Amino acid sequence: HNVSLFRSTDFETWTPAPQHVFSMNGTGILYCPKIIFHNRTQQFILWYNWLPAASFQNTKVGVAVSPNAAGPYILMNDDVLLR
Repeated sequence: HNVSLFRSTDFETWTPAPQHVFSMNGTGILYCPKIIFHNRTQQFILWYNWLPAASFQNTKVGVAVSPNAAGPYILMNDDVLLR
């Protein structure tokens, strides 16, 4: 599973980044990635949802960080508990 980044200066012409910003091993479906910038830590945070193959009823949320929007991102937690 890979998360790719595309860039645009005019919102019409898009160019893919030269590398995947995040890759995840294992089986399942990774979807809905979101990248935000955290002012206090000066880090980019990648949030994503995923469904493990063994448990499609058990949706997970993961988070990874990077000092650069284009990554690479380091996985911090692939099973974030949401309350």
